[in-house]
Order: sequence, then structure tokens, then C-alpha cells
Amino acid sequence: MKRSLLIVLAVLLLLAVSACDSSKETESPKTTVTVAPPTEPTEPDEPNMISGTVYAVSGADAIQEIDFGYEEGALTPEHIAEALTARTGLDFDISSTTADGAITVDWKSTSTLIGGLGDKDQKEEFYFFDVDSLNWFMMNSLCMSIQKNFDNIDVYYTMEGGQPLELDKLSPPLSISPGIAYNLLDNENVCIG
Repeated sequence: MKRSLLIVLAVLLLLAVSACDSSKETESPKTTVTVAPPTEPTEPDEPNMISGTVYAVSGADAIQEIDFGYEEGALTPEHIAEALTARTGLDFDISSTTADGAITVDWKSTSTLIGGLGDKDQKEEFYFFDVDSLNWFMMNSLCMSIQKNFDNIDVYYTMEGGQPLELDKLSPPLSISPGIAYNLLDNENVCIG
């Protein structure tokens, strides 16, 4: 009888163990979810941009280099003027011609240099309290930026279609004839504001 009791207990134990195993089979299997790392959004293809540098000249010892980009193609003084306009908030509205190893910049009447600030809001970093510092800043910044980007080429300034550059509001008034180079980097006679 002892033997039968042991057999019954062994059977019960086997049934209990098999019941435990069968309950594992009825449980839902565990799954591992693999999450792909997040990807950064892709931007649409942009045209090839070329980098350049313009110079904001507030004084002989205050020259700020400003990097900018322009679309593929040859760099022009107009690209430089656009970069200065974007960074300073002043209108460097010009046209230019290149001949005989020199660049002639014609300041348009819509530029801040010729037309003045009017009611235009100035950027805090490039805020001017007087016409003199504003005008010298614009002329020197554009000249240095052109000369640095075009290997110290001569720069000539005119206004409104080739007329002499006349800045009557400067103290003293300034007049630059079309045949006189405004060579900031080479000419000791040009004052840095």
C-alpha cells in the first residue's frame, strides 16, 4: 500500500507539473519590440551654396567678419551688398560694373547711404546716432568687403547712375569724383569713421 500511495503521489505530482507547463503554453507569448532610432527630418535639396565673408567696419580697430552664402556662380559686389543689408538692416542698394581691373559701385537713391534712414528701424548691433558714422560705416564696410573678396581691387564710388558721390550731410561734406578710387585698404587719405 505504501507503494501505491507513492505512485498516486507521483502521478499527482506529474499532473501538477504538467498543469503548470500547459498554463505556460496558453499564456500569450512575450514579444520584443525593436524601435528604430529617430531620424532627423530631411530638408529638400538646396542649391549649392558658396560661402563668403563680408566686413562690418565700425572703426580702424572694430572690424567684424560676417560669413554669408550665395548661390553657385561668380561672386558679385551685389552679393556682398545683399549680405551686408541682411546682416546690418541698412540698405546697401547698389549696382556695379567691372572694367580695367576695377569695380565701380553706383549707390542707388534707395540706399541708406543716399536716401538716409527715414523711419527705418535700426538693428541694435548696428545702431547709428549720427549721419557721419552711418555713412562712413557703409562706405568702409562695402569697400573692405569688395577688396578682400576681389584681391584688393580698386573700388570707385558713384551715385544715381554714374554721378559723383555727393554726401552733403557729412561733416565736412564729401564729394568723390568717378575717377577717384576709394581704396580703404591701400589709401591713407581715406578716413575710417
